Amino acid sequence: MKKIILGFILLSTVSIGFGQTEPSKETKTNRIKVVKGGEPVVEKGAEQKSPADELKACEAQLKAINAKEAHLKADPKRNKEALDNGWYREAERNKLILSTRIKELKKEINK
Repeated sequence: MKKIILGFILLSTVSIGFGQTEPSKETKTNRIKVVKGGEPVVEKGAEQKSPADELKACEAQLKAINAKEAHLKADPKRNKEALDNGWYREAERNKLILSTRIKELKKEINK
């Protein structure tokens, strides 16, 4: 009886393990990668956004960074953690990239 129970447990464990390795059927959203020069590079197969949609997304992201920065500065403990982790440096770099991209998109839209 013990062998049957142990065999069942082993079979269940193996089938669960193989069930987790199946490829996901969900569609994956592709993100834009930023390379060293600061220009975004779109991955192959990624959806192309219209300039107006991308402008809205960039402005929303810039607004979110500013809101998080205000939230962090309001709490001294979180502010210190953010400074130690280099969050502010990354935020400034991202703000610069986003503001540059926003200017480019506005020029493109106004053409």
